[in-house]
Amino acid sequence: MSLVVSCKGPKGSKKIMFEHDTTVAQFINIVATEMSLEPSSIGIKVGFPPRSLSIDSLEVPCTSVGIKNMESLFILEDPSESLYAQ
Repeated sequence: MSLVVSCKGPKGSKKIMFEHDTTVAQFINIVATEMSLEPSSIGIKVGFPPRSLSIDSLEVPCTSVGIKNMESLFILEDPSESLYAQ
């Protein structure tokens, strides 16, 4: 099953499609490619008010960390917010 999210970032907005079993690491790479960003500097905020994703592992499915179908995500390009730094 495919999921679609709306991503708003420093270089504009994009709708991004991915599979339900996509890991956080894979999703970060998809976002980086689609939005022309460096994967190691990507942070993601979800919900309203926006809150940073808190994850224990990049190898868990996106759906297990709160990324849902039709979700609006705020993409940050800030090494201090990077999911790789967690």
